[in-house]
Amino acid sequence: MAEKTAAGLVAYAQAQLGNPYWYGTFGYVANQALLDNRREKYPDHYSREEDYQRDIRQSKRVYDCVGLIKGYLWSETPTSKPSYNGAQDVNADEIKKYCKTNGSMATIPDQPGALVFMKGHVGVYIGDGQVIEARGSSPYYKVMQTKLSERAWLSWGKLDWITYSVVRTIDEPLPPPPPPKIGDLVRFQNGRTTYYPGGPALPALAKTGDPHVITQMTSGGKEVFKGASKCVLLGARVNLATGKESAGVNTWAAVDFLERVPEAQAAQAAAEKISA
Repeated sequence: MAEKTAAGLVAYAQAQLGNPYWYGTFGYVANQALLDNRREKYPDHYSREEDYQRDIRQSKRVYDCVGLIKGYLWSETPTSKPSYNGAQDVNADEIKKYCKTNGSMATIPDQPGALVFMKGHVGVYIGDGQVIEARGSSPYYKVMQTKLSERAWLSWGKLDWITYSVVRTIDEPLPPPPPPKIGDLVRFQNGRTTYYPGGPALPALAKTGDPHVITQMTSGGKEVFKGASKCVLLGARVNLATGKESAGVNTWAAVDFLERVPEAQAAQAAAEKISA
């Protein structure tokens, strides 16, 4: 198994955005046998039958919160089947014991790949005040991105099984993001509900976590502003798990409402095939 790094954990977590939450799972593709096994072992956690059957039909990879981290530790790529490791099969509270570098949330470094904890739950800090977590509470039940400040995280830690690089502290200013360009993959920031200030409401397909491709920066040779915000035109939607494109929103959206998906991650996702 290749060295496990903080950057690798972040890329893995980003590739799972939108995948379903199943208690006690760590990245296997949903199927009836897995559902029967998990239901037998954890009967109190399996009651959403319609959701489970949909996940099975769609061959979704499934996770719980700590399973998102174990899935990375036990997989070669974001789409390969995890190889179970009993020595690392611990719950969210127990995994804190393997974070010898840790502290309160007041001291969290801006270290993408650090873990954040609350009682019985763990998430992956990905930088810029954002966390990816597998949430198993209504109405979510999926791997999703949230703001660090929106959730009652209690502590952070750097997992001993992962290699971390030295980075700035969180209170130091971050460099500005690069300007968008045609071909970039972008998704709407968590919490956005319209395309631009005062604009139309976002449809469901814009809230899945799958990114859209920027196809146009200007109209008639001029920059486009809507709701006093600079906008770009979004085209096809891309499934990061398969690399396949589908119909997108085909609408102008405010640059300030979007976040970029790392190009290296997108290229890797497009090149790999899902293996059960």
